[in-house]
Amino acid sequence: MELPTLEAQPVETDQMMNESQWKRLFDEYDADHDGYIPLAEFRNIMIDKAHTHDLPRSKHDDIIMRADKDNDGRISQQEFVNIMMNPDPRLNVFQWLVEKGVESVVPRTSTTTVKHYVQQYNCIPPPLFMILISVAEIIIFIYYCVEAGYVGANGPVPVHSIFIYNPHKRKEAWRYATYMFIHAGALHIVFNLIIQIVLGVPLELVHKWWRIMFVYICGVIAGSLGTSVVDSYVYLAGASGGVYAVLSAHLANVIMNWSEMEFGWARLLFVIILAASDIATALYYRYTGVETGVGYAAHFCGALAGVLVGIVTLKNIDVRPWEEKVWWISLSVFLAAVMFAVFWNIFYCGFPADSLSGFCRD
Repeated sequence: MELPTLEAQPVETDQMMNESQWKRLFDEYDADHDGYIPLAEFRNIMIDKAHTHDLPRSKHDDIIMRADKDNDGRISQQEFVNIMMNPDPRLNVFQWLVEKGVESVVPRTSTTTVKHYVQQYNCIPPPLFMILISVAEIIIFIYYCVEAGYVGANGPVPVHSIFIYNPHKRKEAWRYATYMFIHAGALHIVFNLIIQIVLGVPLELVHKWWRIMFVYICGVIAGSLGTSVVDSYVYLAGASGGVYAVLSAHLANVIMNWSEMEFGWARLLFVIILAASDIATALYYRYTGVETGVGYAAHFCGALAGVLVGIVTLKNIDVRPWEEKVWWISLSVFLAAVMFAVFWNIFYCGFPADSLSGFCRD
């Protein structure tokens, strides 16, 4: 017999089981006949009727959460009847399995019991943010190249631009974000453009442009705030904070949608390799005394923001109870870090002389 799909209408059988029939079935599962089935036993019933590799553990948890309405750790007869007669199509597979008493379901290659991540890709709305922000960065880079009269691999660097992050002008708060439009030469902007297009557009196709825009901008701001705390005299140029936020957002995406991804391990390995290589490079230059002009603090803080904001913002295809806790933890950590950095910028007295020094005394 063919299994119904998740999108199917409520299961129809030769003789649809009514409430009294479900109650009799409950009595068969109720081993000690006390009118309740402990959640552990209820989960075992699901495992017996649908092997774990066919019906994901997340679905087990989802069914249990829906069944145990009063959260007393056990399923009453009425709760069992309610869940089995629930018209929600997401429960059809389990209803069918329990009713028929079968021992297996369709193979893993079927898409009937799992929402696959790849099914979330679509071009409505089109992935425009990464394209538009890249165009804006190119236009501004060309403008300053024309103004300087040349373009090179590592220049020009318009240190007097109203966009660049200047620690001497922290009162001009827009600089904490607009430094992403300034790049120190052709190599700098080309590298950033390639990475943000290659990594950002696929995310936009699933999570849509407004979520990726939020992650990107939060990464940019986190990069400048973090740099202002650990390297108070450093100028910042480039979109690397946003680029690393998009990179690490892939890690957040894997964490929250692991069960729905066919090759989640490959995505995770890719992110780890890129992050590890950048950290290793930063540590090498830091302890060998080589000056690179690269703002590794902005990279790290942008990446951290990408993970935290990504968990909060990106689409979670199948929300599990533990993911809700991770969501709140990520939001709290990000807000606490931002508030700390903002207050540090206001009250710290060690910044350059013509910076925000109103709260400092000589």
